[in-house]
Amino acid sequence: MSNQAVLNHRFLSTPHNVRIALSVLNGYIERVFLTGNIVTDTTIVVAEVLNNIVEHAYANRCDGFIQLRAELTPDGLVLDIFDHGCVMPNNILPIGYPPEIDVLREDLPEGEFGWFLIQSLTCDLTYTRIGEENRLHFVIPLAKEAVYS
Repeated sequence: MSNQAVLNHRFLSTPHNVRIALSVLNGYIERVFLTGNIVTDTTIVVAEVLNNIVEHAYANRCDGFIQLRAELTPDGLVLDIFDHGCVMPNNILPIGYPPEIDVLREDLPEGEFGWFLIQSLTCDLTYTRIGEENRLHFVIPLAKEAVYS
């Protein structure tokens, strides 16, 4: 695996800018020749994280910045996401619960499914708050067939 450029993308916390950031990330993924499930897993995880930041950390304010950093390493696609929004409740990652699928659609409970997906699809998931900055760090592991040579 050759040394690839690092993606650094900074943007304002709006739903529209989240969609643009996901497009920028997908372009980076194409440039580093990743394919298969890693593309889908990365998109799901990063979309969940960024939307949580917009909705909860910034409480739908449009004036906060989010920084997305991605780097391909031998261990996987390493991502760090930074923001200056509200601290996570109790300064820890939420517990993700698997969805209860044996109920009617209208009886499905709200919340925590996103964190279940994030925790299920990543490795080395950590949250830190340093000063006024939140940092979420995680790795999307590479499957051997996910990388072209």
